[in-house]
Formats: sequence, structure tokens, C-alpha cells
Amino acid sequence: MTSPLRSPLPIIGVPQRPMTRSTDGAVLGGVCAGLAVRLGVREQMVRIVVSLSVLFFGAGLLIYMAAWLSVPRWGEDLSVAQRLIGARRESHIILLTLLFALIALLALGDFAKHWTGATSWPVLLGLVAVVAVWFGASREEKSHLQDVVNASV
Repeated sequence: MTSPLRSPLPIIGVPQRPMTRSTDGAVLGGVCAGLAVRLGVREQMVRIVVSLSVLFFGAGLLIYMAAWLSVPRWGEDLSVAQRLIGARRESHIILLTLLFALIALLALGDFAKHWTGATSWPVLLGLVAVVAVWFGASREEKSHLQDVVNASV
């Protein structure tokens, strides 16, 4: 179910429940803007913390992608992960992508270990999560993602 209502803006110092991903303040998935509303803090603060956490072996990327998959978007009843569980074809595509990513990482072996170090796993898992998001996203979210990609090209 999609709502034409705008997602709530953060009220500084006032946490709001439940956490949802933002539709208005979304740069990518709306995770940072939604977390800012949930915690009652400024979006910029959340974006800075998430960006810095990516530098710690990609932990921020994995946390961001996990939230994108598991937290529903404002006005929607289901998260991306919940939609994927109900869609058999898309689930198979995600599993095949994960298998390909793991095979690629293992095939690179020492090269991956010396070239990218501990960031190889989070980056590959992040790419698998991006595929999952694409196949599990609602029509409105796919439209937003296409706009982001078109703006960056």
C-alpha cells in the first residue's frame, strides 16, 4: 500500500516511532532521513555518522543496506525483504547473485586479500543487497532510483 502523504520531518529532540524510510529526504533509500526522524536528530548528523562508518571495513555499508532491505518505506506496509520473500523468481535471482559474488571473491583469493583487504566482503555483499533492493522495490521506489541513476549519468 502506498500513501501520497509526505514522510514526516525530524523534530529535533523528539524521537518518533516506528522507524520508516523517508520518501522526501531520500538520497538513495531514505535510511538516513528515516533514522533521523526516528531518533529526533538532524539528517546531516546521521549521514555523517553513516559515511564515517563505511570507512570501518565497510560496516556502515552493510548496516545501511540491511536497514534498506528490512525497514519499510513511509506509507508502505511491506519492506523490500518482505516483498522478496513472497516473490519466488526474484528470490532465486538474489541467491544466484550472492552465489556468483561468493565464487568471484573466492576465485580472486590472494589477489582480493592483498588488493582490497577486508573491504571485499562488505562491497560484494553490498552489491548483492543492491540487486535485492532493485528486485524488491515498489514501483515508486524504482522510479526514484531510476531518477537518481539518470541524474548521475
